[in-house]
Amino acid sequence: MAQVRISRSEPTIAAEHLLKVLGLVPENFLFILETNGILIGMRKGMPRVCPDLPALHVRVSLKGTTKVVFSRLTGADPAEFELQLKALENLIKEGVSCHPPVMISCSTPKNVENLRKEPSGVQKNFFHFEEEELDSISLH
Repeated sequence: MAQVRISRSEPTIAAEHLLKVLGLVPENFLFILETNGILIGMRKGMPRVCPDLPALHVRVSLKGTTKVVFSRLTGADPAEFELQLKALENLIKEGVSCHPPVMISCSTPKNVENLRKEPSGVQKNFFHFEEEELDSISLH
């Protein structure tokens, strides 16, 4: 199947524009949306517009395996890590195809395993999540 992918620069910031782009994708194409998931986690209703697009798949890229690692990697508030998990939960509830690639470079094996066992129910759907690593990183 042919595919179109949008990533970088957080495409969900301009949700109306994103929906217009989605409307231009031919039905026989798979549309892959790459996001950090924070806005989808904040706005529960946002995914509701997506189930009408059967050829949509969302990659919610988790930056790290814990709030602390997330904050070290992104410089963002540690609480926003939970919004990434909430995004996956919202997408699953709305029937949107999704999965979480997880940045594991700065995480311990124990933290990776703990994420797999996360009791929220989201991770039960993603026990074999896609692991991503950074080639190099400078954390201050």
